[in-house]
Amino acid sequence: GDNPAAILADLRVHGPKVPMWWTVMDGAMSAPPGSTPVVRGSRAWFQALRTARVIVTNDHLPDWFYKRPGQRIVQTWHGTPIRRILLDAPPQTVSLPYRRLMARQAPQWDLLLAQSDAAAHDLRSSTAYTGRILVGEQPRNVALLADEEERHRIGDELGISPGSRVVLYAPAPREQMRDAGATAQQAGLLDPAALAARTETTVLARMLRHDDGGEPPAHGAAVIDVGDYPSVESLMAVSNVLVSDYSSIVVDYALTGRPTILYAPDLAHR
Repeated sequence: GDNPAAILADLRVHGPKVPMWWTVMDGAMSAPPGSTPVVRGSRAWFQALRTARVIVTNDHLPDWFYKRPGQRIVQTWHGTPIRRILLDAPPQTVSLPYRRLMARQAPQWDLLLAQSDAAAHDLRSSTAYTGRILVGEQPRNVALLADEEERHRIGDELGISPGSRVVLYAPAPREQMRDAGATAQQAGLLDPAALAARTETTVLARMLRHDDGGEPPAHGAAVIDVGDYPSVESLMAVSNVLVSDYSSIVVDYALTGRPTILYAPDLAHR
């Protein structure tokens, strides 16, 4: 759900009583409470994109999209940039079609959210966006305020044994994992099962599906595959330690006051 879902939840409680639509990939997916699901590519989805007064997104919009008069776009992005992205990245690491797409779409944004002044600078530099930026905490991180009762509920839902020490392993996506034959070790990823065994902890493995070819990242009682869990903020709330690399999750996790371990053996390639 990320920042758009957090904004939708707040609008549902405090905002105007207006229709709110939410993009889903297929009819089996649900939408956040208070919104109407529209399947990507359906007639209702095209109509929503063309008629909504405000569009909230955390990434680029469809290739064909151009803002109509009277429409406003709120771009929340998807975290503080840790790696160099878009215009600031080496040319060979960003495809030309994506560069051209963002060059068309960034000028259409009406508001960009940034987590800090440094993030605002990096996002403006990397996207060539010249409009208004609102600096403040990511809306999604309100979920980090979960109380003890809520943390217990999340732990029970995940199947975490009471009293367990919990490590959240959440690496950034690896482009080379899309290539046939590439292994997690070659991409600089840890083995969650080995991590759990060596540290005597329960490891929550948040490894994106296109990184591991669609298979669960590990097997074993001490490893819980949370790649499909809907709220990474809830995972942060129940963990004792974060293990990551150059993912923006390290900036969000700092709000908990708990330790983060950076494991990035492939840093020289980033």
